[in-house]
Amino acid sequence: MKRIALLSPILMLFSVSQAHGQGDPLAPVAPMPTSSAPMAGPSSGGDGHRPMPTSLGLGFGWGFPGGNVWQPNSASARIVLSDSLILEPRLNLRYDRQSVDNSAGVTQSNSVLTTGVDVGVRWLLMSRGPIDLAILAGAGLSNTVVNAATDTNSQHFGINWGVGLAWYLYKNWSMSLDLMNPLFSLDRTSMDGGNTTSKIVAGAIFQAPPNVLVMMHLFF
Repeated sequence: MKRIALLSPILMLFSVSQAHGQGDPLAPVAPMPTSSAPMAGPSSGGDGHRPMPTSLGLGFGWGFPGGNVWQPNSASARIVLSDSLILEPRLNLRYDRQSVDNSAGVTQSNSVLTTGVDVGVRWLLMSRGPIDLAILAGAGLSNTVVNAATDTNSQHFGINWGVGLAWYLYKNWSMSLDLMNPLFSLDRTSMDGGNTTSKIVAGAIFQAPPNVLVMMHLFF
């Protein structure tokens, strides 16, 4: 009887261990689900700010040399034909007036009035973020009237080429910087007394400084 009493605790422990061994094993912990979608970053003003095809942009700007920072002298419309091609008709208007006192104490006024129209195209070459680099081509007519001691009237026809940068800075707004050079030009100048001079220039010319045009546009 004493032997059975001593063995009973051992038998109880063995039965408990057997009961645990026959139970279902613990299920492995499932990994936490992870999302494969990348985190959204801040907008850089890229394609979301560019105008769609058939959009119309209206803008104004400054043409140099000869322009005044405080006086815009150019206005244009940009018609988006496709993702890589923009048609741009432009109107140029520039007026300068100066008064000079000569040695005799007489005030003489000189004025220069230039009017012109241009039609250009912008072909997208490459993009980096919100900035586009474009190849430019265009043709234009202008007339310049100078009222001075000797009055002159000049007509100009030109075909131009160049490069341009456009920055789509906020929603439908863009700022552009264009550098233009003549490919072909024809100038005719008439002076008082009937004297007339003509000049023709042809070739892929890079003049220094080039014609610079800074524009702001709002697209609809």
